[in-house]
Amino acid sequence: MYDSKGVQIVAKKGLETLACCSSADAGGIFLHDARGDHLQLIAGYGMDEETLSALGEAFSGEDLLHGANKWTLHGRDAKPAGSVDGVLKNFLPDQGMDRLISIPLTAEEAISGLAILCHKRRWPVSSANLEKTLLALGDTIGIALSNAFRLEKLEGMREKAAFSLYELQMLLKAIPLPVYVRDKHGRYTFLNQKYLEFTRRNANELLGKTVFECWPVEDARVYHDRDIELMRHGGFQRYKFRKRWAGSGLRHVIFNKVCLKDQDGNVTGLLGIIEDMTDSFDAQQRLRQKLGELESLYAVSKGLQEQISLGAVIKNAVDEIHRITAADLVLLFLCSGEELHLKGIAPGHLGSVWRNIPVHKEECLCGWALRTRKSLFSQDVSRDERVTRDECRMLGYKSFAAIPLLAKGEKLGLLALASRTPRDFSRDAGFLGTLANTVALALRNSQLHERLSSQERFLQQMMDISIDWEYWRLDDGRFKYVSPSAERITGYSPRDFYRDPGLLEEIIHPEDREAWKGCRYGVPGQGSDPFLFRIVRKDGQERWIEHVHVRLSTSDKVQIIKATNRDVTEEVTARNAVLKSKILLQAVFDGLSDPMLMIGDDLRVNMLNSAASKYFEVSYDEVIGASCYEVLMGKDRPCEPCFCREAKKNPPYVRMERQSAKVPGNVEEVRAYYFTNEKKGVEGAIVQIRDITNEKNLERELMHSERLSAIGLLSAGMAHEINNPNNFILFNIPILKEYVDEIMPILESYAADHPDMDFCGMPFDEFVQDLDKLLDNMEHGSKRITDIIHRLRDYSMPGDPQFKDSIDVESVIQKAVALCRIRFKRRLRNLKIRCQEDLPNIRINEQALEQVLVNIIINAVQSTDKANSSISIDARLRRGKRRQLVIEVSDNGCGMSEEALNMIFKPFYTTKAHDMGSGLGLYVSNNIIEAMGGQIRVESKLGEGSKFSIMLPVE
Repeated sequence: MYDSKGVQIVAKKGLETLACCSSADAGGIFLHDARGDHLQLIAGYGMDEETLSALGEAFSGEDLLHGANKWTLHGRDAKPAGSVDGVLKNFLPDQGMDRLISIPLTAEEAISGLAILCHKRRWPVSSANLEKTLLALGDTIGIALSNAFRLEKLEGMREKAAFSLYELQMLLKAIPLPVYVRDKHGRYTFLNQKYLEFTRRNANELLGKTVFECWPVEDARVYHDRDIELMRHGGFQRYKFRKRWAGSGLRHVIFNKVCLKDQDGNVTGLLGIIEDMTDSFDAQQRLRQKLGELESLYAVSKGLQEQISLGAVIKNAVDEIHRITAADLVLLFLCSGEELHLKGIAPGHLGSVWRNIPVHKEECLCGWALRTRKSLFSQDVSRDERVTRDECRMLGYKSFAAIPLLAKGEKLGLLALASRTPRDFSRDAGFLGTLANTVALALRNSQLHERLSSQERFLQQMMDISIDWEYWRLDDGRFKYVSPSAERITGYSPRDFYRDPGLLEEIIHPEDREAWKGCRYGVPGQGSDPFLFRIVRKDGQERWIEHVHVRLSTSDKVQIIKATNRDVTEEVTARNAVLKSKILLQAVFDGLSDPMLMIGDDLRVNMLNSAASKYFEVSYDEVIGASCYEVLMGKDRPCEPCFCREAKKNPPYVRMERQSAKVPGNVEEVRAYYFTNEKKGVEGAIVQIRDITNEKNLERELMHSERLSAIGLLSAGMAHEINNPNNFILFNIPILKEYVDEIMPILESYAADHPDMDFCGMPFDEFVQDLDKLLDNMEHGSKRITDIIHRLRDYSMPGDPQFKDSIDVESVIQKAVALCRIRFKRRLRNLKIRCQEDLPNIRINEQALEQVLVNIIINAVQSTDKANSSISIDARLRRGKRRQLVIEVSDNGCGMSEEALNMIFKPFYTTKAHDMGSGLGLYVSNNIIEAMGGQIRVESKLGEGSKFSIMLPVE
């Protein structure tokens, strides 16, 4: 039973530890056998195995084993307390031993065996500390032995966890940050591609190795100590570190680590995510430099603002520039015609040397800089061909900088700096240019104030539109500025912060307030590290905030903290979600509204979310491990096309549209994302199904709306173009009749004198009658054209269905039939119109009702498919609790199926050919009738015909 190598090793190590602590001369580790009533030796020293086994036999009695739950001492002078002590009293002297200690080995509050230690000499056994130590070691050895027996079970559990681990690895690979996993021994077990790219190492160099085998000792020690601390205390760990990766220079990173535990809560390793903050750090460094320059510029600007006269402005400018730049010489020239005249110099005692040297704007380095409007720099004026004046070469200066002073495009003068030692002024070109601009603007004092006000407004606007919560805070806690985004993030308006400066500390989560106190102060001029904390919004909601700030000192020594606070709640939530196991992955899957499935390369379902279970009407247990085409689609072979296989052919994903497999008439978008792991030999696809019916309908609706709009415009234009010439005809026919009436007496007289003469091949009387008939027909035709145009215009632009007027229903039916009559000539054999006598007038919109009747009548004509095709229109009054006017349009055409009956009032649904309908007629008609307070009912049988009943309330 106890031939396991692991158990023997644990027993041997435990015995060595006990012997070392107690200075024992001999001893052994004994465990219960399978029956539980016998102690079997598994490790010993100081005596032969036979002697130690005999000692174990002496301790195998029931009374002793059940009572061995504390420190037990036996010796020569111990009073016999039963058969065991009697045996020991004779046994110890025979072996040359003076004392014997039995220590229970316990695991989970149960005795699993004994450790027996023998001593040849007397020693102080009353030490309470030694007793506690040995009993604690007995507990430890018992637990270690128990754990050794569990190893075989754990091996089986590892195989079951393999697939869950693979799924977790697939999720970790998708994280766009470097991710790694180390086991509890510190060996790398997983690295995503981002980690390998970031460290510029390959997987073979790192997997299976510890940090001491992969990284420099000083770095590895930090990693190791932090890992041990995390595994000991658990939870989440986040710290900054500077690391020089191979070939990538010094990087500033943030390590985020979390413990990985098994189902019993034992730590199995840790997962780490690296955030590369180098760019942010460099940006902060550049910001600090810029802030220093801005402070200098601020000092110069403030000094210049305090001056009024031009001379004072120039003196203050050169003195400040000399102090800030530490140049050996600072000159300020102003333009005067074609020459530059020196107006300011620092240090002042050099004025006598330079005062009388006029500079022409077309010569030397200064003139060239002003002419080109560009700053020019020379590191050695003695060798620079652009320096053409001997005076400049002879005064002993080595390096020179010429910066034009420009204000709103106007050349005001030039700022020159010189150094007696080699100096590259071009490295500070940006700063010097800004400094020159500040001086130039100061020379236009009125413009300076305008420019500063404009910049202040611009800065205010930029901060006002920022999505981050920005604020400027004085050292006494008062807020100087709070951006509008504060209300979106915290629920409190900027005015609330102005009124109550302590509001910020109040909304910080109580658990984060202590940490906040340590981060809110910093070194002046230096930016803080990002700090993550929680706030409690005004509505009670908790949000995660990433905070950075910089502490600024103004020229009057006022301390201002400029802070940026970004709401990163979603990022923190996502980051924490990545650290969870398969249960979390399933929870994420279930949180998606679209059906999602993970299908292996063998087309078996590995995972699906609750939306997919509902979509396919299956349970999770009956689907997992089964073929997708069998349990989901009810087929005996893979679908054609198979999305998973198409994704494998065209990685990383494919997208297809199809008619819904579960909801008739709906359109779906199916995306299949292919994944593979060659090392694990696993591959497959993640399939997403999304209903895009509304999107497709919207596209069709927009297209049809544009077409209908175009038709409406075309109809209106045609009506206008036809109506104009027709008005000419209609207007001129009465005039033509008057002309004929005037001429007719002359013709009658002429015809009387020539009775045998024909007029247009007719006798005169017949000619007169035919002429009158032609004029009447022309007038009638023109009026009919006018009537048709009016009907077309009314039909194409119907009024509001809510507009009511008292109308004659029979008249409306006759007008609708007249508009459709051109359709009757070719397709319809019989048309019957029956209207009940004394139908009351009803108050509805006449044009809207006419439009509905036209749509229904045209549909009836288009459905005719028989030689004796017929349509009947009946109008009658239905009496009851509510009086209703019923108009029925019946036909003996092709009829409709049950499916078509359920769809006819939906927009864009049509069973007609593409050129015969848009699918909007009945949809619009139904909306019109419902707006009037009525309804449309339909009865139809396939092959026999249809009947549409319009029911309108009668007031």
